[in-house]
Amino acid sequence: MMKHSQIHYKETCLSFMDIQGFENMVLNLYPDKPMVIFEILDEFNRVQYICPTNWSSWLPEIVSFSDSIIRGNSRRKLDYSLDTVIINEVQAIRLIQQKLLTWRPSSVQESSYGSFGVFLRGGLSVGPAFINQDDNLVFGPSVIEAVKLEDVESSPFRIVLSPKTVTGHPKAVADLRDERIIAQDSDGLWYVDYLSVNSFAKYGFWIELERLREVRDILQAHISRYAEDKKLFGKYLWAARKHNESISSTKALHDALLTEGLGMELSRLMVQLGGECS
Repeated sequence: MMKHSQIHYKETCLSFMDIQGFENMVLNLYPDKPMVIFEILDEFNRVQYICPTNWSSWLPEIVSFSDSIIRGNSRRKLDYSLDTVIINEVQAIRLIQQKLLTWRPSSVQESSYGSFGVFLRGGLSVGPAFINQDDNLVFGPSVIEAVKLEDVESSPFRIVLSPKTVTGHPKAVADLRDERIIAQDSDGLWYVDYLSVNSFAKYGFWIELERLREVRDILQAHISRYAEDKKLFGKYLWAARKHNESISSTKALHDALLTEGLGMELSRLMVQLGGECS
């Protein structure tokens, strides 16, 4: 049992996420395959750290219940600013989203892209929180803020940064924006931009090209599959439009396709939306 003196709030970069269609996965898609569900949830343990010699400083604490997952990371070392913690955690969340978007169960044979891909909604806040993964406990003002961000009415598949985080940490936000890690949506909210094109220098042109094709196919399948479901269709349509906008607006991708891509057209990487190109 923890002592009272050990229980106090820390300034924490905290994210709350939930998984679209989790109930259907558990009850219908994989009712007798808990390992598949474990594969999905295990992705939230993905870590992106800055200093390989001090990687444990960047391990987040994770508390989860079913499809609700909270990651928390505070400034563990005095020589790391909170801005650095925010940048690192947002990058890690973006990696999780990208990996899950093109996720396929390793132990299950599927016949359609419509059964692939895991989509997330959530919120990210910076502020006071208590989190202890050993006791599976988390609470505090920033937890409430992050949960409320996830619950924005008709929220698309995005993880939103709290307005307080955006205004309170302008340098971190500017760095993330310039690297196309976050973007501002039409409602004014900033979100983790997992649908932007990755840097070729970091990932490689052909690897990124294949990933973009997978994203296109998965989004195309979901757009078709949920055409009659107004609520879900709107969410997948949002993701498809963001994907298309990223493809059409990334000059580096356009230039690379003209040279290394053997003249491949940008439109071949886009989701077809009934004549809508972006």
